[in-house]
Order: sequence, then C-alpha cells, then structure tokens
Amino acid sequence: MNIRTNKIMSQTLGERDHDFKQQSVTLPDELKELVDSGIAEEQGCVLVKDFQYSEPGQLDSDLRRTEYEEFINAIHISDYISEPSEEFEYLKVGLELGKQIYNRLTQQYSSDFRVTVSFSETVYAGHEIDTYGDCVVKFHKVRPSCEDKFKMDNLEEFETEGVLVIE
Repeated sequence: MNIRTNKIMSQTLGERDHDFKQQSVTLPDELKELVDSGIAEEQGCVLVKDFQYSEPGQLDSDLRRTEYEEFINAIHISDYISEPSEEFEYLKVGLELGKQIYNRLTQQYSSDFRVTVSFSETVYAGHEIDTYGDCVVKFHKVRPSCEDKFKMDNLEEFETEGVLVIE
C-alpha cells in the first residue's frame, strides 16, 4: 500500500495526531454494510455492489470505464453521518472506509486500484457558507491506457482541500 498526501492533508492529520494506518474507526452501519456487500463488475467496471447505477451508455474505452467508476464510486461521508461532533469525524470515517475498500479490492482482484480521499472543512464567506465540510472517498481501477488523465502526480494542485491517495 503506497500512500501519498498533499500538505493540507498532512497538516490536518498531524494537528489531530491521527494515524489512520494504525488506528481503526468503527464505520457507521450503512457504510459497513456497503463494504460488506462487496464489489460488482459491470461492463468491465469495478463498482460498489449496492449502489444504484445510472445508465452509463457505451463504455467502449478504458477512459470511459475509469470515468464511470470515478463517478459511481464517489461516497460522500456526510450522507452517512448526519450530526458529527466535529467535521474531522468525516475525515476519520473516510480514511477508514478508504482503507477497507482498498483492502477488499486488493484481496479480490489482481489489478491495481487507486482510492482517493478528499476532505474540506466548512468555509464561510461573511455570514454565508461558501463550502460545506465533507469527505469524499472515490476509487477506480488503474488502467495504463488512460493513466495520464487520472494519475494525480501533483497533489499540491489541490489548494483548498486535503487529499490522500492510496495505491
């Protein structure tokens, strides 16, 4: 397991002294069920089994399959935690989910996968909310033919959110 982070994610985890590789978090029941339900394959795509799939159209290239996986396999942690004690709870749960999904994928498949965890805290513009805090976990199969579009070489390009990649 190779893990990369941008400065925002490293700083956020360092300030909270949270080492997600060593520490485990109990997932909310719905997320636990999501992981336990497993992974399905559909038209060459690797997808969360219990998600409702939209009509993908023709998935006739690695690029389209990877785009579809990124779209369908986007799990917003705020959909599963309604009232966190603090927004950092979203990140802790997201990191645990990412770790469990990655482990399940590597146990089930011989292919390479990329799990991306992004986190942002609520940002106010005056009295209005500019950005809502959340954590999003996404994953896709690594396909060499379109890797140039999905590699994420420079995580520092993400200037407003923490990003962690598991490969």
